[in-house]
Amino acid sequence: MGLGRKIFRFVGLGLLIPFLLIFVGIPTFFLVVDKWKVDSVLHTAKSIQLIHYNPYVHRGGTSEIVYATKDLDPKDFYKVSAAFPLFLDFGFPCDFSGCLFEPHHRIVITDETGKQTVIRVCFLCDHYQIGPKSTISVTPFAWRWALRRLFEDEGMPYQPDRYMEDYIHASSPAETGANTPSSSPPK
Repeated sequence: MGLGRKIFRFVGLGLLIPFLLIFVGIPTFFLVVDKWKVDSVLHTAKSIQLIHYNPYVHRGGTSEIVYATKDLDPKDFYKVSAAFPLFLDFGFPCDFSGCLFEPHHRIVITDETGKQTVIRVCFLCDHYQIGPKSTISVTPFAWRWALRRLFEDEGMPYQPDRYMEDYIHASSPAETGANTPSSSPPK
């Protein structure tokens, strides 16, 4: 083998290894961390609720229209863990999408002490958030289809046309029958 091929191979490996580390290693690391968070919460789960909703802002604050709610049987808790499969991920280690993160699906996991962990999922921009204080992250590729399937199997499909129509017609919570805050909006 000639010297030119050895140099080409050396340079190729020198470029491939950092590329794999940045675009596969870092996203996969965050996938593993978040998978561990979900599984550790599921380990002590007493109840799990899937919610399909539409949040909107009006003069009186924020409200939401709840389309469907499903309480999972304890024998079906594994479905939530299965929606977060452990797999190699790839992508940019940071987010350049400009996502507004307006989720319409959430998983509420309640443990034995009554503490709730909420996982918010936005299928429009493919982002998610575990808990209120965690970062909003790009949904790993392996999780996207699994999370959609989890909600669709429970009768809660992703419906962007319905969200927009409800948003346009939701000038006040009283008109939509939405879950409203305890105080009425100012007139």
